[in-house]
Amino acid sequence: LMPDRSSRDSTLDQHAPEETITALHCHNSLRLTKAYSLMDGRIVEESYSRAKLFQYSAHTIRKLSDLYELVKYYTYTPHTCLIRGIPAPGLVEPARRLGVDFPMPIEGARWICLDFDGVELPPGCDPFGPDGVEHAVNQLPTEFQAGSYIAQFSASAGVLNPDGTPYKPGLSAHVFFWLDRRVTNEELKGWLFDYPVDKALFTPVQPHYIADPILGPGILCAVNTRLYLQKKGSDIVQPPDLSEYRIRDERRNFIDADWDDPDGGPPTLDDLLTCEFIDWYLSTPHPDGERYEQTRSFAHNLRRVDTNDWEALLHQHIPTDFPYTEAIVASAADSRPLSCGHIYRSAYRCPHYNPETGSCRVNNHAKTPYSLALWMKRGFDQ
Repeated sequence: LMPDRSSRDSTLDQHAPEETITALHCHNSLRLTKAYSLMDGRIVEESYSRAKLFQYSAHTIRKLSDLYELVKYYTYTPHTCLIRGIPAPGLVEPARRLGVDFPMPIEGARWICLDFDGVELPPGCDPFGPDGVEHAVNQLPTEFQAGSYIAQFSASAGVLNPDGTPYKPGLSAHVFFWLDRRVTNEELKGWLFDYPVDKALFTPVQPHYIADPILGPGILCAVNTRLYLQKKGSDIVQPPDLSEYRIRDERRNFIDADWDDPDGGPPTLDDLLTCEFIDWYLSTPHPDGERYEQTRSFAHNLRRVDTNDWEALLHQHIPTDFPYTEAIVASAADSRPLSCGHIYRSAYRCPHYNPETGSCRVNNHAKTPYSLALWMKRGFDQ
């Protein structure tokens, strides 16, 4: 049975401040996890269902172990996900997954989920075990490295092709932390901008998919323990002063450095197609529900080209009910450039990316598809 939304665990620390975490539940005929099956000797992946209406449960927790128990409970319910927003007063069920219905508290939240998606690990580091997660955590700001965390391997993690090779290489895992104070989504986006975590989760209604995958007959999986609590010196992470990230406009010159176009306006979409990544993106089918860092990169480059309606163009290439479209559009208003480095860290390995300089081999000064398009527009050739 689902925990009653008004109930509280009698073992909770009554002196700790309360946090509300929202669980969304679609109809149980739908699915908020991935399913894998075998067909003609190859893996077939079925992505998340196109759920539009949700029941909700608002859970009160006070510490990391409470969060662990909540996540653990919902790993067994394939029609449930978590979000950072909380239900608006008097919200009628079923409700749509909209920011107006599940707004983010002004002061933010104390819990955070960091999503590592296909992160490359050094040789010998197991992407399906605790050492791989610990390696990723050690790449985060130092404040995280001594803190306990909840680790959960993503639905695709550990799934093996019939020949025994990983269906998806690299580390794919969710890592939950408990902070000593509430932190806003904007502060998180700024603080963690240069780190290999999916910033799309730092919005009120972005789904946190926590249900175990559905593995059909014959599907092999290398993950032995999909969810665990890693104890360290403290169960609480203490963020530094994040005030510099609160007002993004103050950092506009830095944020938009790679988007400057002083020589007569932005490039067109055709100019943007000079980037091999953009051409690959537009010509490659994208299954509904997949999380693509490259989708966000495409969107944040697209919004700056010479077009009357970049959102309509985005929806032309991503189905309207694509679960991440709303978050992509919402984050574009004050985005930082999503660069060639971000694209390279995603599933797309651009052959022109130079990891030593962080720029394009076609033009060593271009660090985003947009800046390459701008360079081409000005009449230079390769």
